[in-house]
Amino acid sequence: MRRISILFLAILASVSVLAGGFTGRPIFVDIPGGENFVDREMMVNWDFTLGSTNSPLNEIPEHDIYFNPNFRFSFSPVPFLQVSIFVNNFKPFASGANIDFHILEEEGKYQPALFTGMQNISWQKYISTEGDAVEYDHLTYQELDVDGFITNDKLYNANSFYLAASKHFGPFLLNAGLGAGRFVGFATWSKRVSIQNVISLFGGIAYTLDLKGTIITASAEQDGRDFNMAVNASFDPGPFLMTVSLGGQKLEHWFQDAGFQPKFFMGVTIIFK
Repeated sequence: MRRISILFLAILASVSVLAGGFTGRPIFVDIPGGENFVDREMMVNWDFTLGSTNSPLNEIPEHDIYFNPNFRFSFSPVPFLQVSIFVNNFKPFASGANIDFHILEEEGKYQPALFTGMQNISWQKYISTEGDAVEYDHLTYQELDVDGFITNDKLYNANSFYLAASKHFGPFLLNAGLGAGRFVGFATWSKRVSIQNVISLFGGIAYTLDLKGTIITASAEQDGRDFNMAVNASFDPGPFLMTVSLGGQKLEHWFQDAGFQPKFFMGVTIIFK
């Protein structure tokens, strides 16, 4: 009963507020794979994102500063499955679900852990932390018409399938995978890791350090569309585990004339034992 009460209060506190694509506990920002799922573990995650735009589109004013909170609830009913429900609190709202499977355990020197699943499960065709309307977030302007609408109707980022492999090497964790939908970018640099604009490579590296019971994890990744980095601090205050995350997304936009400039986030994850 106490666990249910704590969970209810956490959800109430966060609904008005990184609904990212990470799986398991927070390590990476927006790519699946990494650590094993924990049987019957409940996790509430919310973040606060600050960014700016340099967009010629009518939906968002040029150089507008935006602040959008996001929420995600995850549960692992069995050790090989994690189900997540998320809300990206941007106008218009975007909501959906992730279903992630841990299909192979990491063993020995050479066998990686394997993960697969589908993310951004939704009836909406476009779903992101910048809203569910026209997906100007990740497209170059050449792929939008003069009114800011997509000219290629095959573009989407909902219902995105992926396969990822993860392997530990001492304190390092390497992660790599293939994904469709939201993992596929259309900018000049992201086309280099995509195959016919249908499926794309993604990957990341993380380093973990134990500082007297506080676990610090630093990660860098490319999610098929953007470069992201994060630092996570995990500790055990008593009835639950807590992770505080700081990071940045779309970091390559520092060097590009893109609609959405790099954005920064602070996230908090509560994991109920």
